Amino acid sequence: MGKRDNTFIRTKTYYCGGSQNKKAKYVEIDLFPMFDAEKKKGRSAREKVTAPKQKELNDKRAKRYCRLLAKANFDKGDYVLHPTYQDKYLPASIEEAEKELKNFLRRIKRAAKKKGCDLKYIYVTEQGAVKGRIHHHLLINSSCGLSREEIESLWSKPYRKGMSKEELALGYINVDRLQTHDGGIDRALKYIIKYDRNVKGKRYYNASQNLRKPYESTSDEKTSKSKFAQLVLFPEDCEEMKKHFEKANPGYELVEVTKEYNDETKSYIIRAKMRLIASMRMR
Repeated sequence: MGKRDNTFIRTKTYYCGGSQNKKAKYVEIDLFPMFDAEKKKGRSAREKVTAPKQKELNDKRAKRYCRLLAKANFDKGDYVLHPTYQDKYLPASIEEAEKELKNFLRRIKRAAKKKGCDLKYIYVTEQGAVKGRIHHHLLINSSCGLSREEIESLWSKPYRKGMSKEELALGYINVDRLQTHDGGIDRALKYIIKYDRNVKGKRYYNASQNLRKPYESTSDEKTSKSKFAQLVLFPEDCEEMKKHFEKANPGYELVEVTKEYNDETKSYIIRAKMRLIASMRMR
């Protein structure tokens, strides 16, 4: 008599944006085997995704959380900027650069408050791997009420008599809008979430406290073992994979599927990224 297979397939869904009455604009779905003893009936209520500790930031879970947080708060039209320093203002350490950037964000926040708006941001400070120059990467909400030019003007030292704006500028800065045609937020996130360690063995990111948290829910009955086994055999970019996820998640279109083999469990994890269909966003 063969050994009984006492596993089931867990479907875990992460939601970015949306509300009780409105679909999330972006979701990520994980499918992976679990043992019967851990099985739960029905679908769990949506809960906020727990933010990993900063010391764990270089692992995949922490980087994923940063991506989900960004997806839940920033979209087409928001701002992405990569400020640098001219030689005379180049910070001697990451700590000095962090202080300079925080002062910059305080100036933006004050200016936004005068216009009755709130500032939201995610940023990372890094040190170039080749020349070692310190610089920053940021995402800022365009609803902060400031134009791109106004934000750029704030990347500066306080006014000093006899010095021009060019001399007081901390360095180069160009505020761009996130666009869908050039990869949008996914392209910007490549700068913020990297898989190397180029800040003295660490990776730092910071986010404003007013960001909306991503949510997650779990279902242990949505995906059958036979369907999971079939999906494991499918190529990641095949039409059958696309049909499965779009049928299981009405209103969403598939962006990407990846499969990862877990040596410990001797099984695959299937991960799907999906975005809300444009026509659904207008509702």
